Amino acid sequence: MKKAILISIFIMTSLFANITYATFSQFVHITPLTEKKYAIEVKVTRIENQENKYKIRVPLLSDDHKHVWLITCKNAIAPEQQDFRNYIWSLQEENRNIVLKTHLMPEESLYAPPDLKKSKYIELILDKNILMRSYIYIDFPPVVSDGGFYYSIDLSTYLEK
Repeated sequence: MKKAILISIFIMTSLFANITYATFSQFVHITPLTEKKYAIEVKVTRIENQENKYKIRVPLLSDDHKHVWLITCKNAIAPEQQDFRNYIWSLQEENRNIVLKTHLMPEESLYAPPDLKKSKYIELILDKNILMRSYIYIDFPPVVSDGGFYYSIDLSTYLEK
């Protein structure tokens, strides 16, 4: 009888764990107002002598094994629409507003140049009209069961209005 109860508890616990898969995950919208709270420092600076060109510097969160993507949309989107998790994890086949999704090279990549492997940042240059509808998305590449934060950095919020 005790054995049957223990087996039942084990089965119920296993089923419960599967139902609550990744429930600890939380989407975070990063702007200049929220970056300190989540310890992510983003720099967007205008490049001198180049009209409408901006340099973006984003930290690599390699301690968490997270990857970084640049996502550009046809039009700027609201913060609640910047949760690209289902799109990144291929749980959503398409998003008609997304025109570009590119995986920015993670630090541990075999193809990364030696100076990038030592770097703790990814830097890129974007034209202002692209930057205004682009987002840096940081998340685990596959589905994970331990949760944590996943981020969308709203690049347009870093420009001086």
